[in-house]
Amino acid sequence: LLHHEPVGWSREVFLGDTLPRPRDYYAAQGNATRLFFRGQNPGWLGGWKVSQAEAFSAFSYVFSGGYSKPALYPMKCLPPLRKLDAILSRWPRFFAARCLVTITQ
Repeated sequence: LLHHEPVGWSREVFLGDTLPRPRDYYAAQGNATRLFFRGQNPGWLGGWKVSQAEAFSAFSYVFSGGYSKPALYPMKCLPPLRKLDAILSRWPRFFAARCLVTITQ
């Protein structure tokens, strides 16, 4: 919902060399949602299977600035932001900022 790049919600899932050319930008976040949480394009993993897929709020991470930018909050705000993440993670469809997917063979 708050991602700054387009995620292509209305596009088909593209894998490998089937990506259309030319393209302005391709964001894999849209594919992760379709493949791991909506079950679109079954069989794309070949011999692998999804053993766990969890979406969760991680705004404390998102607003941290990562490795290349300054954080958008002071360090003393980290504990309250983590509490907020725990609350918002109850509704991942609306507030998920990250996901963890485990695949096994």
